[in-house]
Amino acid sequence: MKKHFYLIPTIVFFLLTGCNQTIKNNLNSADIIYYGGDIITMDGDAPKYAESIAIKNGKIIFIGAKKEAEQFKSDSTIMTDLKGATLLPGFIDGHSHLLTVADGTVQANLSPAPVGKVTSIPDIISTLKELKQAQNFSDTDLLIG
Repeated sequence: MKKHFYLIPTIVFFLLTGCNQTIKNNLNSADIIYYGGDIITMDGDAPKYAESIAIKNGKIIFIGAKKEAEQFKSDSTIMTDLKGATLLPGFIDGHSHLLTVADGTVQANLSPAPVGKVTSIPDIISTLKELKQAQNFSDTDLLIG
């Protein structure tokens, strides 16, 4: 009977530590790990490159060597090989330039290709004349381009 007295607490101990490790792994596991390309972090004044990046719930949890990133890999982690492509930080534009877009409807597009078609001074003059005619501007109206 005394032999089995320690057996039950020992089994319970190993079960709990095993469960704890599973919980810990799930807490630290990444949803996705990117590797195999130029990963630019933009950390500091100059771009910095990383070998891999691990993401969990839309947040970066690790940036560094691929071998180290693999500590965040679980059975459900998606491993994405960039195959030499470049990964940049995402940008969220919290504002809009609606006035600039609205102004553009009554301005001449004097940009070169691919945005516009201007390649010379005669092109500028021609584009301004087209704007004047399309908007029915007089000779004294200000043309903006």
